[in-house]
Amino acid sequence: MSTENNLKVSDVILKPDEIPVLQTNEMVKQALEKMSALKLGVVCVVDSANILKGVFTDGDVRRLLLNDQKLLSAIFVDDIIVHANHNPLIIEENVTLKNALKIIEEKRVWDVPVVDKNKKLIGLLHMHRIIKKILKA
Repeated sequence: MSTENNLKVSDVILKPDEIPVLQTNEMVKQALEKMSALKLGVVCVVDSANILKGVFTDGDVRRLLLNDQKLLSAIFVDDIIVHANHNPLIIEENVTLKNALKIIEEKRVWDVPVVDKNKKLIGLLHMHRIIKKILKA
């Protein structure tokens, strides 16, 4: 078992089957449904090889509704990749949790996709999981 000082991102990540993941051509409506079903405010957008192509967050939903003059029904059927952040903050699984927390605090985010060196999605670093792990350590 890892001690608090050598915990790694890999010790706390949510696996892909525990997080909202969509293919680039799936609809915004599906993103909202998955976010609600899994109670996370982020969707990871991947291609057919599971390479991370972007993220879409609940904050992106707010900004989209405020800034886009399209009808809501038209936005719902857009491909998610159209509205996703194509250059999201990412982290690798071998980073220490302490360093990951510094990044999360600096960037003011709750969730960070975890990828391998080829940007293949491995999982999601979620603030609640970090807190639980630290409190148990």
